[in-house]
Amino acid sequence: MRDLSFNKLLRTAQRGRFQTLFVCLILFSLMTPFIKYSTFEGLFFYGLLALSLAAAVLAVSDQRSLAYLASVLLGIAFLTTTWSTFFESSLISKVAANTIADGTAFIAFAFTATLILGTVVKPGPVTTDKIFAAVCVYLLSGIAWGLLYVLVYLNDPSSFMFSYGEPWRENAPNETSSVFSVFCYFSFVTMTTLGYGDISPASDLSRTLAWLQAVLGQLYIAILIARLVGMHAQTVHEQMQRNPSTKK
Repeated sequence: MRDLSFNKLLRTAQRGRFQTLFVCLILFSLMTPFIKYSTFEGLFFYGLLALSLAAAVLAVSDQRSLAYLASVLLGIAFLTTTWSTFFESSLISKVAANTIADGTAFIAFAFTATLILGTVVKPGPVTTDKIFAAVCVYLLSGIAWGLLYVLVYLNDPSSFMFSYGEPWRENAPNETSSVFSVFCYFSFVTMTTLGYGDISPASDLSRTLAWLQAVLGQLYIAILIARLVGMHAQTVHEQMQRNPSTKK
């Protein structure tokens, strides 16, 4: 009976799962710049990150073992930042703690984006749910690239040049969300090829990551999203042709 109740609850939660993920990702992106004023800024930041990935895990919960793996990865990220926030330790520095947390969060987001992409390209009718899934892959990818840029920057601050000064210092207590906000912005600006010029990659690694993201982002929009929207419109048109009574 418990298994039946759990499966029923899971099926109920899965309805509109990609719409829920979309809302969580937008809220996370909007709230991140404001939590830097909180006392436990790092904890709140990774809490929001955990909430976003929890929605992502729900979105791929039909692949249960893989969803568990994504949950474990984010758990490592959250526990690491909690330890660095509340406990002073000679075993792990603030840079090392952020590197572990951001690295595992990057893997988790990239992993779930890949799983959802598998759902998007799966044969079948192009529904509104599938279009939301494709948009979520785009947003998850942008956040994952942002975390990757944070990793590069924390371990080599000379990898990027800023027109307004350094966004993070090791001894500053409340700048975890600030540096992510900066590189999340840089990630989406790069992926959409806007290129404002206020942040510039300055090392071979950061430049390679930037142009690779720009190319992949444009290919994703040009090929996958456009194809899905076009197929959805064609499906609706064919349904209207088969059932003229749906026409107004």
